[in-house]
Amino acid sequence: MKYVVVIIAMLAAKPVLAQQPADIQEKSIWASNKIIDGNVEDWGASLAAYNTTNKMWYSIANDSEYVYFAFRKTDNLSKIYSPASIQLYFSTNGERKTELLPLLHFPITTEGIKRKLPQNWDEIAVRNIPAIKDSLISIYNQYGIKAAWKIQEAEKVFTCELRIPRKLLSLNGASFDYDICLMGSGRRGQSSMLLAPGMQIKRADGQPVSTQELMQLAEVSTVTEFWATYQFAQLP
Repeated sequence: MKYVVVIIAMLAAKPVLAQQPADIQEKSIWASNKIIDGNVEDWGASLAAYNTTNKMWYSIANDSEYVYFAFRKTDNLSKIYSPASIQLYFSTNGERKTELLPLLHFPITTEGIKRKLPQNWDEIAVRNIPAIKDSLISIYNQYGIKAAWKIQEAEKVFTCELRIPRKLLSLNGASFDYDICLMGSGRRGQSSMLLAPGMQIKRADGQPVSTQELMQLAEVSTVTEFWATYQFAQLP
């Protein structure tokens, strides 16, 4: 009996470790009546994965006609506000050279060099989609693409939803590869100049920025992205 008591005591004292979210979405999701309004509550208690490269939650779902994306970011929203914001690339044949692939880029946060206010984020940039001849389309378009977002300034939370017709991207197989890229102000293959040895930056008041602030600025000027594969869910 003494041994039993000792074992029970050891089990009781063992800490319960919280389950870490997946870095990349692992399971397919069948989309049921998804409303593209910028709220992600209808995706469940949390989104499917927290990608540590982009420091952003995301989920992908599908039905027979559309593929859906949901995003939630609470860390360093400056990367969303940057001109490049969120870029999505799609591949159905294993090709991963982004310049050759269909691209959707949303939100569009600038008009030329002039910054747009969030309430005016009303365009989506597209590339390499044969059915769409323009490089910019309205969020109210005839192609079936929908986009919506919300920003909670006080809580520093950005949420976004996108719906894309599968036929536009020729997503006819069992799966597709996707790249979620937060370009920021950086360039692929180049590290941020802010990480150079001896770099010092000061605020407008002349005080040096903290190490944390410097790292956030460096992140905004660094491309972060990841590739993964999504297997289409079947109607339950």
